[in-house]
Amino acid sequence: MKNIILTIAISLSTYSFGQIGINTTNPQQILHIDGLNDNPNSGAPTSIQQSNDVVINNKGYIGVGTSEPTKRVDIMKSSPGAIKIVDGTQGDEKIFLSDSNGVGRWTTPQSFKDVVLGQFYRSATGGEITTTSDNTGGVKYLNANIKLTKGKWIVNAGSTLKTRVSAEYIVWIHMYLSSTTNSVTQTGWKHLGTAGNNVSYAGLLHGYKDTFVDGLDNDNFVFGSSLIEVTDNETVINLLIENLANINPGNLQNTGLKFYTTSGYWENYFYAIPVN
Repeated sequence: MKNIILTIAISLSTYSFGQIGINTTNPQQILHIDGLNDNPNSGAPTSIQQSNDVVINNKGYIGVGTSEPTKRVDIMKSSPGAIKIVDGTQGDEKIFLSDSNGVGRWTTPQSFKDVVLGQFYRSATGGEITTTSDNTGGVKYLNANIKLTKGKWIVNAGSTLKTRVSAEYIVWIHMYLSSTTNSVTQTGWKHLGTAGNNVSYAGLLHGYKDTFVDGLDNDNFVFGSSLIEVTDNETVINLLIENLANINPGNLQNTGLKFYTTSGYWENYFYAIPVN
């Protein structure tokens, strides 16, 4: 018991106004811990001497590396790395953000993420994949998808399309972003644009009967941008197409579209840009 009392007497210096010093006889605040026991017996310690100190003042402010804290937690350090928080969400190049309740977490801002490239798939033999869609409605998979992580994205797509018709006419085309390849669905993500999930991109295709086999006049290009938000940690989004209506259709039984992958037309693109 005597040893304990003696140790406390040596370690603590208590003044009449209630200041306590641990490892110092010259406390600067209500509680002052001098880690290296290098503070002077009188006067204020230097910034170097304070660098190993921890204090609590009469406002309840905590100072680490400073004897004069001005905020609830005031940390002073002359080099990077003053704070370390390991909670399982930490990672390289992440920043610390809070939610509406002030609960913090490590996260990667959208502006820090890289542009994500989608993929146009080739056939098993390495050639182009043909996708046809008639005027009876229904979506078709364009053999293209993109994998995105949580956050907001501007998804850009452009597709070269050929009409395969035996009469002159115009086709109204919709292209969709979808979680599945056989219908328009949104799972783990949502549209932020005014059209909602009704459509992502749209355009007109022109067909000419005299050049419908291989003529350049049959080539068309549908493109656009769509703002979405991915709510799951990660999701795969597919690119679909739908032939909605024909104007002056002529031979409807021959109506169809042919889509070429990037192995046939290099102007096709499918990519997403992260936004905050």
